[in-house]
Amino acid sequence: MPRSYFTLTWNKFFSQPFHFFHSELPFFSDTVAASAANPSAGKGGAKSKKKWSKGKVKDKAQNAVVLDRPTYDRILKEVPTFKMISQSTLIDRMKINGSLARIAIRHLHREGAIRQIVHHNGQYIYTRGSQN
Repeated sequence: MPRSYFTLTWNKFFSQPFHFFHSELPFFSDTVAASAANPSAGKGGAKSKKKWSKGKVKDKAQNAVVLDRPTYDRILKEVPTFKMISQSTLIDRMKINGSLARIAIRHLHREGAIRQIVHHNGQYIYTRGSQN
């Protein structure tokens, strides 16, 4: 057979949409052809694609960036009674940001209300000032 015969047959085969050939094949029954045409017919509805969860979203901390009078009074009253005083404990308990916590710790240390235990790199740990 000439080569042009195969080219013509090949082009004729692939120029038609694919679903025309399924209905003409003898081993395809009507139910298989119908389910291929409508995939949600026997499955109870099409399933949506699984969406990835974004994980647990942590609330953004609303820490104070400016020290007001009630917070300042609270720091002077409560912080010297803490057993362990560090920047992170003041951030958690007083709801102030890190720079205010460092300033408050330095202020209390200068006044003698708290005493230093450990100074390692940037981490300062303090405790109560005087043992009564």
